[in-house]
Amino acid sequence: MPSNETTKIILINWKWEATQPINAEVYQKQTPEEWKKRIAQNDPTIFQTYEAESSYHKQAIVVACSIFQPAETVLVETIQHLYNSHVQPEIYLFLHRGNHYAGEHLVNIMNEVDKKVSKVFLFGYGSNYIYYNSQKKGFLDETDNFFSGRGKDAKQKIVTYDTNTQKLKSPYFDNVWHHYEHEFDHKIQEFEQDLFDVLAHFAMPDGVEQYTKAEFLKLFKEYCDQQGKEMCYRIKSFWGAYDELPEGTNSAAYDEYTQLKKEREAIIELEKKRFTAYLLDDFLASVNHIDETDETDRKISEMYSKVLKPALIDMFSATKQETVEVEQIRVLQKNFAAFRKLFQENNHHLSNQTSAP
Repeated sequence: MPSNETTKIILINWKWEATQPINAEVYQKQTPEEWKKRIAQNDPTIFQTYEAESSYHKQAIVVACSIFQPAETVLVETIQHLYNSHVQPEIYLFLHRGNHYAGEHLVNIMNEVDKKVSKVFLFGYGSNYIYYNSQKKGFLDETDNFFSGRGKDAKQKIVTYDTNTQKLKSPYFDNVWHHYEHEFDHKIQEFEQDLFDVLAHFAMPDGVEQYTKAEFLKLFKEYCDQQGKEMCYRIKSFWGAYDELPEGTNSAAYDEYTQLKKEREAIIELEKKRFTAYLLDDFLASVNHIDETDETDRKISEMYSKVLKPALIDMFSATKQETVEVEQIRVLQKNFAAFRKLFQENNHHLSNQTSAP
């Protein structure tokens, strides 16, 4: 039976069939005040609300909108309106990459809405849990609506949204909510495990204690290829290499931009193939968006920015460091475990404050 008095809201900014796409051209046709008025009137061309069946939450809804960059103001105003219109709202915001959202926009939005959104996620390409075909647990199709069909390997037709009751059917809302409640825990744990599965080759007893940078990178790539880990690109995603691609007119900047863009596209193709989210830009946004009054938040952010990120850059990129010591790997593993533990404990604490068991 539903036991939680909060209103759980999954706000999905996508390319919904039911809502009007609001791009730069559409946005500029009205003033911010006119947009605010339409949102306050629950204009269905801007957003639509769907009730959801839930076994854990008394009030559960999915809100659909199609707001593209740079019309971010309309999205922020919609969030403010939803927050003020529901009892004890808790909002999970999903931003579609195809609507031109990336990691940098997540921090901007979180700053604008000031804690009115609990978590923000980027999704796209049919690879994330929220899509039905990814794990057969979510409720989106891969075009512009709730999933309805046989799916992959399904013997019977699956309908996630009941047009008769006009509700998202159980258990799809609960599946998605409870998965994304710990999505970043899953991401960091999987990344850590895959990274040190490969690095374990360098830390064998009685093995070599020091490698040249070139030798280390060559061997690391070979081990990754053997294990199918694809870690080289994922490591760059962890330190944010793909979040702000370099700009410039000189050939070096253009070459770097081209290379990073190709690598990012390679990760996306891997996500599509494996139905697994490898890009870490939404996770990094949550790490970098901190409450300055919260000591644990500050500690998490500092461990990432001052310990893990520079250590990985030194180890895996062309820095002045000419060698890689095995002791560095041991220290990195210890620090990574401490970071993950602190992050997961903090996330678990926050989740227990708002969620049903």
